[in-house]
Amino acid sequence: MTSPKTVDPRDAAFQAVRTMLTSIKKAVQRGNFQEASIWAAQAVEGMHGDDDHQHRAQVYTAVTSVLIASAWALKRAVLRGSGLFAQLTPNAEVLLKTSGQLCELARMQNRELALGIALVIQGFATQLKDALVSHAAGYRYTKADELDAALNALDEILSNAERLTTDDNTRGGSATISDTKLAGTVISNTQSCLSRICSRRFSDWQKAQVLVKHAEKLVGSDADGDAQAKPHAALFERVQAALTAQDYSTSTTALSQLAAALSA
Repeated sequence: MTSPKTVDPRDAAFQAVRTMLTSIKKAVQRGNFQEASIWAAQAVEGMHGDDDHQHRAQVYTAVTSVLIASAWALKRAVLRGSGLFAQLTPNAEVLLKTSGQLCELARMQNRELALGIALVIQGFATQLKDALVSHAAGYRYTKADELDAALNALDEILSNAERLTTDDNTRGGSATISDTKLAGTVISNTQSCLSRICSRRFSDWQKAQVLVKHAEKLVGSDADGDAQAKPHAALFERVQAALTAQDYSTSTTALSQLAAALSA
């Protein structure tokens, strides 16, 4: 009779961690951040009985990647829609869950700085979720200050999250071609904030300026020494000057020129 094969607990733990990390990665690649956060929760739970520093580091990086990917997806959705919508609340919930998981991991390893950063992220994620929930009763026009606050919160989440990882694959990085194209879409959509009839009274000049400001951030046009950004910087400046002056004709012309340049 063959005796049962003895399983090394370390091998079993390695297989479990690998399965969970693979599941997280696949879910993120599909854009299913809720599923990714579920697997992230399982991985974090598994770390309570696992003292392997490499395993904990891998889980920490994986959870951070879920948070960053979800934040970027939410930022792009808000910019594309020029507003806040209740349908985006699940993304904010993922940010809350993953920031909580990062807090838990930081406490396990007594990493005070990482815990502080994760708590800041959690605060901004809570603020963001509350803003989205306020739109749950139905369609409500997103005011300029609401839009700006939400996008600023996402920028804070991303900048703080990127401090938690050295893995370039999880970072937002510099603007990609798709981000530049999205910025072009945002600029095109900005024209809907302006009214030809009684333009000074009926146009939402402040919201238009907010959208342009964040489109500029998206392509990194305010980056010093960036050769690719310089041609766009002058166009962005021209648009903002026209919007500040509340000049409908000059604003729409400048917006069209900038949108064309970004979409080229």
